[in-house]
Amino acid sequence: MKIKVDEDFPNKVVQLLNEQGYHVVSVIEQEMGGFKDADLWPIVQTEQRFLVTADKGFADIRVYPPGTHCGVLLFRPDNSPYKPLFTLKMVRIRATLLIVWN
Repeated sequence: MKIKVDEDFPNKVVQLLNEQGYHVVSVIEQEMGGFKDADLWPIVQTEQRFLVTADKGFADIRVYPPGTHCGVLLFRPDNSPYKPLFTLKMVRIRATLLIVWN
């Protein structure tokens, strides 16, 4: 599975998913940090990647209808409207879920 990790996440998430055998790239390492959703989305589609993000704009199924793309996994932060806070344990749980869904 090919995954793109949005700029909301630390590089540790990319490393963990790569260790699980996924082909993962980050928005940051591809120098796309700050791209608008409308500019990032066509690139994600061209690369045929599953997007991992905390940007709730990607949750709008009217704009991103299920079945028309490789998928979006939206994380929402606990107790912070500004920055997602994740522990490595939570990321491992999500990585395991991705393995099951694959």
